[in-house]
Amino acid sequence: MPVAMFTATLPDTELRGLLSGLSVKKYLVLDLDMQRYDIGENLGREPRVLKGPVLRANLEISGVEVKKPEERLEALVEVVKELTMWSDNYSNGKPWIGIVFTGFVKSSKKSENAEYIAKYLSEKLGERIAVFHGQLSKYDKEKILEELYRASCGEAKEPRIVVATKAFGMGVDIPNIRWIVHYMVSESIEDYYQEIGRGGRDGDIAKTVLLYVEDYDYVRRAQLIRGQLLKPAIVSVLWRLMTDVSNLSNTRTVLIPSTLVRARLFNIVRRLYGENRSAGKIGELWKS
Repeated sequence: MPVAMFTATLPDTELRGLLSGLSVKKYLVLDLDMQRYDIGENLGREPRVLKGPVLRANLEISGVEVKKPEERLEALVEVVKELTMWSDNYSNGKPWIGIVFTGFVKSSKKSENAEYIAKYLSEKLGERIAVFHGQLSKYDKEKILEELYRASCGEAKEPRIVVATKAFGMGVDIPNIRWIVHYMVSESIEDYYQEIGRGGRDGDIAKTVLLYVEDYDYVRRAQLIRGQLLKPAIVSVLWRLMTDVSNLSNTRTVLIPSTLVRARLFNIVRRLYGENRSAGKIGELWKS
């Protein structure tokens, strides 16, 4: 049975380790020209590693400095207007799709949230803007993707712009994404690389623009990273909680309602992280 595996950023050392784990000792590496490659001519029965170009000449990467964080939305509107005009001219009447990436669904700063940005853009541009993020239901995700596919094929005029988090990616293959704007700095270089890689898969030019506020964005990202770190104190408290439960179960048969454990766990997290930040933590820890 044929087996296919796909990755965007797997290093060569990890690739060799993966193949070794599958008992693949010999394989052929093919560097692909994505515009002229004929998969039917080159695939044989032997294991093949097909590598596309790391740098794509059709992606035009640029940045726009914003002076103050509160001016970011207005800057976004101007950038999207310019990219919309360029896409209309470049595509010469053919359909296209644009993406605005943001980092949040429910941030304390509402101007960073996907739905708020989409509503703001819609009011300023006078057209429907789609929203896509990980907290949508499966039905809503599929509905939005279907609408975008129809717009990309020219079967519908809107929505041709979507505001999304990085949840917009896996399984999405729209070839004529003409531009991508990062409203905020991505969580990592790998995320940024993958997100701009959604553009220009048809081989035509795609523009990618990063909005940034010097110094502020670095500090903001550092704060977010620190906020995601698990405090040593909570590890210690959780270990004691688990030990108590284990000791009880060793001496007698005890049924402990999960709601009771969850309530105690919530109180621990709330004391360590504070009232406003504890809701997300308890969900993450409970799932773990």
